[in-house]
Amino acid sequence: MAMLFCQKFQRMVQSTLLLCTLIVTLPATAQGFGSLASQFRITQIEHHEDIAADYSSKSTLILERQALSDQGAIVVGKYDVSFHPDLESLEVVEAYTEKVDGQKIPVLPQQINEQKGFLAPGTQISWPGLNSFQITFSQVQNGDKTYVRYQKTTHRPALPQWLTHYDYLGNALDILSYKVQLSAPMEMPLEVMSQGMTLTSSTENGRKHWQIQGRSSSSSDELQMANGLKIFPYWMYSTLPSRLALGDAFTQALRQKVQITPEIQTLANQITQGQNSDFDKAQAIARWIAKEMRYVAIFVGTGGYVPHNLPDILKNRYGDCKDHTLLMMGLLKAAGIESAPTLINTANADWTPPIAAAVYNHVLVYIPGLKLFHDPTASQIPFGKLPWSDSAKPVVVGLPSGSQDMRTPAFAAKDNRVQIQSVWRMDAQGRAQADINVATWGEAATTMQNKLSQIPAGFSGAAVQHFLKAAGLKGKGFIQYPPVQRLTQEQSLSTQITLPHFLTTPEAASVNPHPMVTSLPVYVLNNLGPQLDKDRRFDMLCTPISIEESFELHLPKDAQVLSMPKDTQQNQAGITYRSSYRQEGASIVGQRHFERAPTASGHICTVQELEQRRDALDAVRKDVRSTLLFKLP
Repeated sequence: MAMLFCQKFQRMVQSTLLLCTLIVTLPATAQGFGSLASQFRITQIEHHEDIAADYSSKSTLILERQALSDQGAIVVGKYDVSFHPDLESLEVVEAYTEKVDGQKIPVLPQQINEQKGFLAPGTQISWPGLNSFQITFSQVQNGDKTYVRYQKTTHRPALPQWLTHYDYLGNALDILSYKVQLSAPMEMPLEVMSQGMTLTSSTENGRKHWQIQGRSSSSSDELQMANGLKIFPYWMYSTLPSRLALGDAFTQALRQKVQITPEIQTLANQITQGQNSDFDKAQAIARWIAKEMRYVAIFVGTGGYVPHNLPDILKNRYGDCKDHTLLMMGLLKAAGIESAPTLINTANADWTPPIAAAVYNHVLVYIPGLKLFHDPTASQIPFGKLPWSDSAKPVVVGLPSGSQDMRTPAFAAKDNRVQIQSVWRMDAQGRAQADINVATWGEAATTMQNKLSQIPAGFSGAAVQHFLKAAGLKGKGFIQYPPVQRLTQEQSLSTQITLPHFLTTPEAASVNPHPMVTSLPVYVLNNLGPQLDKDRRFDMLCTPISIEESFELHLPKDAQVLSMPKDTQQNQAGITYRSSYRQEGASIVGQRHFERAPTASGHICTVQELEQRRDALDAVRKDVRSTLLFKLP
């Protein structure tokens, strides 16, 4: 069984791409990177599954891990597996510790503990009906192995006629042996897909059989990596014939709960009173939900894919993404506006699954008449805009005429814009005073609003102390900004700071012509991305952005400028940059403008696109890191 865990604005590392949607019956082979490989390894994984004509299934799963250090012994000394008792049953058949000398120490019944229900605070997921078995192994030391074999029976799928499983071999661990044996009735429309593994199939006794084998070696991850599934070995199956069939099944389950009760109709009329256009009505509904609803994920029954009932959602005024979507669709329908649920994966990926696998972790609303996507859980985003995690993604939209593959819109550079104006004054004792003004629009404004909203009233000075400390600076100051208005993606701030020890050798110093408080992620340098390795394997996040820097640097009186940066221009493969520097006595006046355009897919650079941008980004990085040299008489 797979689960749709609705993620709010979570920027997930690509190698943990779909852990939130996967049933945890197999080991989490990609919960970390490289460093785990020095602690333990997986010596074997086996998955045997037989699917019946009524869409039930029986699985046997084997996991053997070996400790490679004392810390690794702690990790492999405990294992847990979850199941949904309303849909599944699970039995631990065998578990033991295998010592280095071959001795096997069995796990006793009292060392297998069952937890009924999963509860969590805040926006984390609670599932009162999800049970877990925790297995604790005895006498595990460095070099020992732990072995577990369990059987799981799926009595019925979460959505009609949809059984699915998906697993991939990430770069966190060495996996020495990975084997799958899968069988299903000949007449069942089962789709099986693999990458980086050997896949063979056969038929026997009226059934289809698949055998999959693979292994993987650990490797270090790469900064801002994306689209890991273009590289990682994986396999998946689905009893639905396509992504669109999954969209239809999910949409049918959700639309059955869109019930326009008198209470819903009355509420929709009140919310949209005085609004004439469909846009204004939909916006009023979206604003009401943002104000009145809060995000709480509590799954009951098949709640991983099916929302709560609409009257309950309205009464409780809370729910997860499916619940928010259902409520918005109900209010829109009562207002005479058609809408559709939209399945999306919010991870660092624009990868489209080849079959109807459980790779979606969030739900949006699409309004066909407005050609507009909206995330009803994104209470901090104005109607008509999408948060970063929802943008430039392939989606499955459950239209009344049938599901369709679509894409959410990508940012243009203007949708993520920063403007910085600063004046720095330095004296002969190494002290510095700075006036910094920042204006932001689009995603950059939302990011700033989120940070400013965390500053308590009267704590302006403490906030400045916090970001100076994070930048490795000592000083004081204050910050000013207009009230945060979530209805628009515009935000500004100004700060005045004093740094008593900015230059340690003020009589002869090197300083950037535009000094940076590096904990403020608003500068060109903060947004260039990591230095690119020539042997990079993974795609990378390349969110479009526009940054304008205007700066004045006033040096101590009588300072002699020895060297200053030269003007630079770049316009290559979607990277635009220009800088200018002018000396006026003992002052430097300059400007920089950096813009990163969308890529072919929107927000992710392929390895090939990165290579095309390499020279331009290196030139920009060199310029923004350049320094001004001066000395005093």
